[in-house]
Amino acid sequence: MTDLNEFQRRLKSFAETVNAFKSEAVQIRVIDALLGELGMESSAAADTELKPRKARTKKTKATQSGSEKSGKPKEQSKSTRKNSSSPGAYATISQLLDADFFKSGKTIGAIVDHCRTSRGHHYKASECSPPLLRLLRDEKLQRKKNKEGQYEYTQA
Repeated sequence: MTDLNEFQRRLKSFAETVNAFKSEAVQIRVIDALLGELGMESSAAADTELKPRKARTKKTKATQSGSEKSGKPKEQSKSTRKNSSSPGAYATISQLLDADFFKSGKTIGAIVDHCRTSRGHHYKASECSPPLLRLLRDEKLQRKKNKEGQYEYTQA
């Protein structure tokens, strides 16, 4: 019983070090090393065979430019970074609605361009689509298809 109490005392002293590692596999290896130093055998090592994992890699698109295909990691674009000073697409589109931007019909491409050039906010069309749909359902905007088959949004 004293061996068990001594083992528990020693294990508690190592718990902080072991828990500092996020990977469970690394934690198990650290515990095995510690138990080996204490002269004990780990039941986890006997039960589990640890295999190294393959590193995950990002898939590259076929449409990437030549400089991106060179193997250099692609930098994250500014439009996908979180910035607390930049309002979301809904807030910006609501401001445009209040400023009578939608007096004449605007396509989603025109809205994205206006936000980029006049407001300095870089949104993707896929980021603007849900706020436009929400304003449409709230009956603040209307939409009709133009000759090209694109929706044009106007003030309701």
